[in-house]
Amino acid sequence: MSDIKNSGFFNQFVKAARSTTSTVSKKTGEFVEATKIKVAIADCENEIDALYIDIGKLVYQAFSDNTEPSETINEKCAQISEKLLQKDELKAKLATVKDTVFCSSCGASNQAGSQFCSSCGSKLQ
Repeated sequence: MSDIKNSGFFNQFVKAARSTTSTVSKKTGEFVEATKIKVAIADCENEIDALYIDIGKLVYQAFSDNTEPSETINEKCAQISEKLLQKDELKAKLATVKDTVFCSSCGASNQAGSQFCSSCGSKLQ
C-alpha cells in the first residue's frame, strides 16, 4: 500500500518538475529574445548617433567653405528617419516579448495593463 502512495507522490513530483522546467525554459527563451532585441536597439541608436555626427561635420564644412550644404545631408537625414522607425519597431517587438507597453510621452517601459506611466504619469494607450 505504501508503494502505491509513494508512486502517486512521485508522479505528482514528476509533473511539478516538468511544469517548472517548462516555465523556466520559456522564461529563458523570452530573456534571450529580449536581450537580442535590446542589442539591436542599441545598435540602431549608435548608428543614429553616427549619422548625427556626420551631418554636423558636413554642415560645419559647408559653413567653413561658405557654400550650401550638400545633398548628402538630406540623404543622412533620411537614413536617420529610417533608423528611428526601425528602432520603434524593435521597441514594439520588445514590449510584446516582455509583455510591457511603452509610454508615448517619455518612452518608459510599463507593465501591460497599466493605465498610467510609472515614470511620468501620462495616460497609457
